Parts: sequence; structure tokens; C-alpha cells
Amino acid sequence: MGMLERRRNISVWAAVAALAACVSCGGGLDAPLDGYDGVPGEKVSVEFVIGGAPTRAAGADPLEGAVDHWALYLFRASDGSREVCEVSSSSAPITKDVFNDVEYNIYAVANYPSSFLPASVTSESVLLGTASSLSDGGAYFVMFGSAPQTVLGSDQEKSIWVSRLACRLGVERVTVNMEDPYYASKPFVLKGIWASNVYIRSTLGADHPASTVLSSAAGAWLNRMGQPGSGADTGINRTIAQGGSYTTAHYFYTYPDTIPAASDSRSETWSPRCTRIVINASIGGTDYYYAVTVPAMERNNSYVIADATITRPGSLDPEVPSDGAIDVTFATDTDGWDGPVSVSEES
Repeated sequence: MGMLERRRNISVWAAVAALAACVSCGGGLDAPLDGYDGVPGEKVSVEFVIGGAPTRAAGADPLEGAVDHWALYLFRASDGSREVCEVSSSSAPITKDVFNDVEYNIYAVANYPSSFLPASVTSESVLLGTASSLSDGGAYFVMFGSAPQTVLGSDQEKSIWVSRLACRLGVERVTVNMEDPYYASKPFVLKGIWASNVYIRSTLGADHPASTVLSSAAGAWLNRMGQPGSGADTGINRTIAQGGSYTTAHYFYTYPDTIPAASDSRSETWSPRCTRIVINASIGGTDYYYAVTVPAMERNNSYVIADATITRPGSLDPEVPSDGAIDVTFATDTDGWDGPVSVSEES
């Protein structure tokens, strides 16, 4: 397993035969289309451009906003067969000659790792169903996007808007405001922040539905049941005075855990459950946990706590609720991620 936060290894698994890497995926449209009814129309030159390439949050990993390379796919809308597969070794546009009277479904895959071979994807259904994992592989966030069914015109520029398969979690500020004077007088030490119950699987075409996530094996998860494993920031150890705040932002990344709040589990033995943001603090020498549940996640969404105000001692277990011990305000500025996201459950 790779590190969840700073290593951010992301890969696409391709369960298809290996083909040699090349600038062009092969095929192309230099000959009449197989199965084309009638006389093919004229070819037109179209420039395909990556659109909506995400930006990154200030202080977040530079890889949040990078488009390092990408692959273009055109499939016949009539049957889903591939007609164009072309790659760019940067974020530069791709220009192709295509027929002007064929309706296409258009897709882009950005930042795929070396284990993904674009030419091996031969149909639309294979592309959409291609598995992706957060836990191993390349260095950049995988992105995916599509354009509606369209007939392309002469000298046209066509944008394909892409977004990340991953979600972003985070905490930007921790404030201490103890209601009880007894606890207000005790030393408060912020020890760590991390994401727990982190789901690491998806497909290019869509997030896994909740039914799939709920039936997934333990190997599809990191940091199960609140354990500070991959990517955890456990060395903060910052003393915060009563009424004071810690303002260093911490961000974490996961694939969408689509389990809704109604299907969440707090069982003492492992079972699939909602993802949580965990804050670990020591109050007077005793460790407490404050877990904020994030249900029904969606790709490319930002679930970042702008301020977490600690008002009471938390739970002794990161999977046991600490009702009323923390008040959270979620950020509305998403820095290029989708949102803002409303999360009502606070522990």
C-alpha cells in the first residue's frame, strides 16, 4: 500500500493485453469506417482540448492541479466501438481528422500511470468500466471527463472537461473553547489529524455505488476503524491555549465512499462504513478523539473543515461518537474542487 497523503500513489488497473507505448494509440480514421453505412462524408480537422483542469488549494499538494499527460477517445455513438485513440505527453491539445457526419461520444483520461495502456481500450464500455485504485501506481491524480454525443464540424475546437476521481478531505483550523472551566484549565495538545475508513477503489466512468462499497473486502480500505495508518499526520503535538487556534491546514485524499449516513456502521468489528475525519488531542494527559463523518461522498468533491471548535472532551475511541464535543464549519471555498459540500453529521 502506498502512502495516502504525501505519496498519493494513484493507478488505473488495466486487465487487458499489454501493447507497446506510443504517441498514437493506432487505428485512426485514415481508412473508411468498418461497418459504415453509405459513403463516408468529408474529414474535418478538430482540435481537442482538456477543459476544466482543476486548480489546487493554497498549501495543498502541487499534484492537485496538474495535468501531466492525457488520452483522447472517440467512440461511435451507435455501437460504442472505438474510432480514435490518441495521447498527448503533456496538457497540449490533440488535433485529429474525423468524419463530419458521424456522431461521437468523446472521452479524456488524464494522468493515467504506465500500467494503463490507452491502446488496449477498444470499446466505450471497457473504458467506462476500467478499474482505478488510490493505493498504488503513478504520481498524479487520475482525471476523467466526457463530452456529449456530437457531430463535429470543420475547424472546430472541442473541450473535454475533466475532473479528479479522488475526493479531498481536510481540516484548516482547530479552535479550543472548552465549556467547562475544569477542562479549560487543562493543557490541550493537538496530536494528530487523519482520514479513517478510506476507500481506495473506483472506475473511470463512475464512483462505485453504495451497494458495491458495502460489500467490499477489507483490502479496499485504508485506516480502518480510525487507525492512523497511511497518510496520517500524527506528529503535530501543538499546544493550543483556551480560546486559541491552530491554523496549519491538513489535507487528505480518498476515492469516494458512497455509503450514506443511514447505512453507516459503528460496529466494534470491521465492516464497511462511512469515511471520517479524525482529530486526536490530549487534554490533561488523556487522549481523546473527535471524528467527523462524511457520508455519501462523490468524486472531485471537497470535504474540508474550515474550523473545528473543541468544546468538551471527546471519545476514547475514534469510532465511538463524541456528541456535542466538537462544532464544525465546512469550507465554502473549494479551490477548484466541486462543492461547496454540506455535511450535517458532526461526530
